[in-house]
Parts: sequence; structure tokens; C-alpha cells
Amino acid sequence: INAEYMGTLSECLFFFDMFPSKLALFKLSAPSLFRTSKLLAEKELFVGNLAWAVNDFTLTQHFERYGTVLHCAILFDRYSGKSRGFGFVKMEDPEAANFAKSELNGTKFYGRPLVVSDSTSQKLPPPLPDHKKKFKRRRPC
Repeated sequence: INAEYMGTLSECLFFFDMFPSKLALFKLSAPSLFRTSKLLAEKELFVGNLAWAVNDFTLTQHFERYGTVLHCAILFDRYSGKSRGFGFVKMEDPEAANFAKSELNGTKFYGRPLVVSDSTSQKLPPPLPDHKKKFKRRRPC
């Protein structure tokens, strides 16, 4: 398989969904595509202690001085509509994200000191037990 023909990583993944037996051959012929892929190198940061006036656009502009921002989300209260005071910024380059974290942590933004740290994903709670199994009907003897 020719790496130049394959193009993007998404095209490669689609190809391997169709033909999974070709994956080993592709890894041998084009390992550079996996090394240069930026899809696998993004990093998400937690940003806390945000003022209510901060929105996604202003936070994105603030972080874009340190690198490319892929996604920015501030969480809002569903009842009041006000900001909950924290959000998440996903940056393309992990080195730029670490630099932004070290530079922006503790700096004032809209009059409040920012808290910037690595985002930690929470584990999903275990599924609830299936009550149907517990109350199965028994066959009469």
C-alpha cells in the first residue's frame, strides 16, 4: 500500500475498517504517517476560577497566544444560565499546552487568577444491575 495514495489518517482508518488484514502491511510500509499524525497528539486542559463574563471566544483568544486551540468549552448552569466558573481547552500540540499551563496558571484574567491544570477524565460509574435477571420466573416443576 502506498502511503502517498492513502492521504489522511481518516482515510486510512476507513480503509482498515474495510480491509483489516492489510494493517500489518501498512505499518511496515508507511510508519511515518503514524508518527506525524497530529490527531493523536492533542491535549486537554482544565481552566478554573473563570469570571462570569468570560465566554468561549475570549478564552480561545487568550490561549491561542500559546498554540492552536482545537476546542474550547465553558460549562454553564442549566437553570440560571450563568457560567459555572470552569471550562476545558483542547490544544493541538502537547508542548504548547504545557507551556500555556505553566505561563497562565495564576495569572489574572478578567480580574481573577486562573487555575490551569491537566484535564483528568473521570471513570464512568459501573452499570446498574439488571433487575430482570433477579426476578426471573421459574418454571413449575
